[in-house]
Amino acid sequence: MKHHYKGMRWLKCDLQMQTPADSRHWQGDRLLGGEELLAAKAFAEACFQAGLDIVGITDHNFLSKEFIPYLKTAFEDLEREHNHSITLFPGFEFEAAGVGRGVHVLCLFEPSADLVQLDAILTECGVTYPRVGSDGQLAKSDKNLKDILQIVQDKYSGIVIMPHAMSNDGIFDNESISDWLQQDQFTNPGLLAIEVPKPVNKMSAGYQRLLKSGDDCQPGWRRVRPIATIMSSDNKKLIDLDQHGAPTPNSIGYRYSWIKMSSPSIESLRQAFLDHQSRILLPENVQKDVHPENRIRQAIVHSISVKNVAFLDDQEIHFSPNMNCVIGGRGSGKSTLLEYLRIIFSKDKSEDIDDDTISRIKRVRDTLNSPAAELEVTWISADNVRDRIVWQNGQPAVHRDDDLYDPETFFQNLPISFFSQQQLNRLTESKTGGDGQVPQAQRLLDLIDGFATNELSELSEQERKLTAKIQTSFSKLRQAKALKKDLKKAQQEYQELDRQWKARSEIQADATRHEKLTSESRYLESLEGEPGKRFKDVVELANDIASSHASFQIEDAPHQSWFKQFDLKVKQAKENLADLIRQAVEQYQEEIESLTTEDPTWGTIEQELEQADANFTQACTQKGLTPDDVGHLKEIDQAKSKKQQEVNELKAEVDRLKEEAGNPEEQVQQLHLIWQEQLQKRIEAANRANRLAVQSEEGRKFIEVSVQYQFDQTSFFELWNDFGPKDGRTALARAWSEIGSLLIEEFRQLPDNERASPWDLLRSFYAKNDGEQAQRLFPNHSENLKQYIVDNLESWDQLRLSRVKDVVDLKLFRPDGTVAGSISEGSLSDGQRNTAALALLLAQDGGPLVIDQPEDELDSNFVFKELIPMLRKVKVNRQIIIATHNANLPVNGDAELVYALEARDGKGMLRAEGGLDHGTVTAAVLDIMEGTEEAFRRRREKYHF
Repeated sequence: MKHHYKGMRWLKCDLQMQTPADSRHWQGDRLLGGEELLAAKAFAEACFQAGLDIVGITDHNFLSKEFIPYLKTAFEDLEREHNHSITLFPGFEFEAAGVGRGVHVLCLFEPSADLVQLDAILTECGVTYPRVGSDGQLAKSDKNLKDILQIVQDKYSGIVIMPHAMSNDGIFDNESISDWLQQDQFTNPGLLAIEVPKPVNKMSAGYQRLLKSGDDCQPGWRRVRPIATIMSSDNKKLIDLDQHGAPTPNSIGYRYSWIKMSSPSIESLRQAFLDHQSRILLPENVQKDVHPENRIRQAIVHSISVKNVAFLDDQEIHFSPNMNCVIGGRGSGKSTLLEYLRIIFSKDKSEDIDDDTISRIKRVRDTLNSPAAELEVTWISADNVRDRIVWQNGQPAVHRDDDLYDPETFFQNLPISFFSQQQLNRLTESKTGGDGQVPQAQRLLDLIDGFATNELSELSEQERKLTAKIQTSFSKLRQAKALKKDLKKAQQEYQELDRQWKARSEIQADATRHEKLTSESRYLESLEGEPGKRFKDVVELANDIASSHASFQIEDAPHQSWFKQFDLKVKQAKENLADLIRQAVEQYQEEIESLTTEDPTWGTIEQELEQADANFTQACTQKGLTPDDVGHLKEIDQAKSKKQQEVNELKAEVDRLKEEAGNPEEQVQQLHLIWQEQLQKRIEAANRANRLAVQSEEGRKFIEVSVQYQFDQTSFFELWNDFGPKDGRTALARAWSEIGSLLIEEFRQLPDNERASPWDLLRSFYAKNDGEQAQRLFPNHSENLKQYIVDNLESWDQLRLSRVKDVVDLKLFRPDGTVAGSISEGSLSDGQRNTAALALLLAQDGGPLVIDQPEDELDSNFVFKELIPMLRKVKVNRQIIIATHNANLPVNGDAELVYALEARDGKGMLRAEGGLDHGTVTAAVLDIMEGTEEAFRRRREKYHF
């Protein structure tokens, strides 16, 4: 990335370093004549081992003048050997006796500065020759800070830093800070930076108020802008570690600063000092310190390459992982470039894309129809997995080492979002709800959900599973209800058969005895086996086994003799098996027969069984019943027995379905709890958005997001009407919308803790006091509505499991703290709504956010006072790529990469690329400057615009 990337990046800097050239302060090996290059190489190697990218060589009174050329040579050799560049800023440190009670001053100059001229500048700053007096004391300057700043910074384009500010030779004189401070020197706006021993947030409350220069700073000490603070080693030896492996004081690596810049220069340092909140990081613990680029794991668009397309010149962009701004005049292709990103990431098919954006995407896609057109994007996931995506055969394709089983899922899961200005408009576009009263921003809910994606996804999965379970329960209960009708019918039919049976009570006892005797006979018959499985069938099977043998018939087989012998043995085995089966069956029959013949009571029983039918017939004749009556009685008996079995089976099935269904009403209550938990997550997300959108130091609100449970009227009426009568001619159908309006209004009146769903509320109307409340609300339609629900129970059960969407409202505040309006009131302009929507988008965590010209219709004051601070805050955590005409965004938003395009010969061509510390970039930005007066002032101060 660093080889091709032209924007700003974090560099590890030590801007106050001593060398062996200053023998009075150097604590390491002494510098001997003729060994300068060896000493320089050791110094350079120590800087490399410490991971430094930039060093400021600041020996007292420029005593390193003769040694610096050796250092430059050593750094050049080191770069060739290790492929690591270390930039050397030459400079000096001297004591300015004319500043208060006397302080030390650091001066740094461009890496290419002439050393002879630097020596002369030191003289001009009041440090006379000899630099070291005969008494060994260093010469001092008698000039005041104002003169030194004018000489070094204004006249010779160097930069001044006040070192060790809190020590006895620093600007604050730590030992007597409570008695006297160098107030006029500290508040000098020309002084841009001081060197401190630790990050400001680790200092006392008093120092924090002083250095942050906020509203709580004492008026006399408050600066025009907060002063930049850096940390440096002020080393007097090479790397030196204590017993714990920590660098010792005044050794290389003991202290340093992370400074963001495109390439090392005094202008880069000056801009970093003026914008230190964005461009300077101070480590709290050097042993545990992590490179800023590795502190946050985030997915990024690494680069895009464009070749052979209609309106853009061939070019390749390597993006910053933070904030990128594509700028250029109209027709330069900046929007096209962003649409190429959308297309190759397959994010051009979303249902939320408006018609204007769809048309623009199609026009841009048409420029890729040429077979020679090439697009290639490198994507790096949050886990640092790299994928190459290319435009191939009219669609994006992923090139990787392993197989991609489902490209559609891959692209769907990419955490990158695209928004045109029209899409921003739609995010907060108000639509009047079903009752014609409350405007609603339909897409704000999705925007808020983006703050709690993981938690809400988990709850959504719980909701899905529970809903499926409840649907199954309802279905089983409906089946049980339907079967209960069949059960009642079967029970009634059995009752009638039983009455017919009992009506012939005169033969009842004989018939009962005859039935029991018949059952005993059936039992004895069953001993022969079930039909189709009787023991005679087993004997026949044995005969089949013996007779069905197929002999070995293969002529001239390689093992013919063996197989024939084997076959004879198999045949014999089968015959033996058949004999065993026959014998076993005969033995069984004999045993069963012996059980009866040897029993002394069997004869009497056998006789009674054989005479059962004759005795029953005789009994019927004696009682005057005809043979037909006896036959009919048997039919009734059989039908009654069959019907009893049917009743038992139906009852068992009803019981089973009820048991499997469980208690769906309890499950519905669990579903309501999940819906409430979703609401709480959205409220937490809204509160988080509200906190993130507070940008001013006073904590003044910018936006206020609120969430209301199941208040989305559009969602309600979609569900309500889908459940409603399909024949619009009925009285109920004509009153359906009115009934819905009354229902949702009743639901709105409930206390927050009593809302479950509008459907649950409607159900309660009929469940209490014989439907009194339903009669009150729908006097002319209560019974018809109840009957409609009963007649459409399956659809009603489905409706009960359908969630009405929550409603998100957004209130916007003016810079003075007053309310500008809200979505629900319909009182916000398009620009105000878009500003608030953009703030919500930026406040979310997530992958890259790509926005085309967000400034259109935005309020300029809001852009500068609210969105710019938010951009600066959130770009640390997610990649932002913006195409813009408004220099407020790249300049005051402090974009790490500005990519400037211009239209030449009908194509968008690269004009400048890099950070704002590149002169070509600032010159390009000048062409499209827009914004507020305060924005102009800050740009003029920082970038000389």
